[in-house]
Amino acid sequence: MTGSSEPRRAPAGVGLAEGAGSTDGAAPLTVAVIGLGNMGGRIARRLAAQGHSVTGLDARPGRAEELGITPAADLAAAARAAVVLLSLPSSREVEAVIEGPGG
Repeated sequence: MTGSSEPRRAPAGVGLAEGAGSTDGAAPLTVAVIGLGNMGGRIARRLAAQGHSVTGLDARPGRAEELGITPAADLAAAARAAVVLLSLPSSREVEAVIEGPGG
């Protein structure tokens, strides 16, 4: 690996939907996490604890509530978030979410 030991960062606003907010803590983001298992659940809780507005969607009914986050009614509702994060076990599930109804 060459170059500086400084972490690489995307230019300001790259990857965020218009009006999504800032990644520097200036404004909370609206985030939907699809897949609330071990990793997705922890990500969702951490984002919510940092003050972001987090909704979650999981195959297990009630999982979002167990984590203390707002459940998304469906994929279409989750897609309205400024940031949508998929935390799913395999590419098969990712493709089903993206290409399926409401994806």
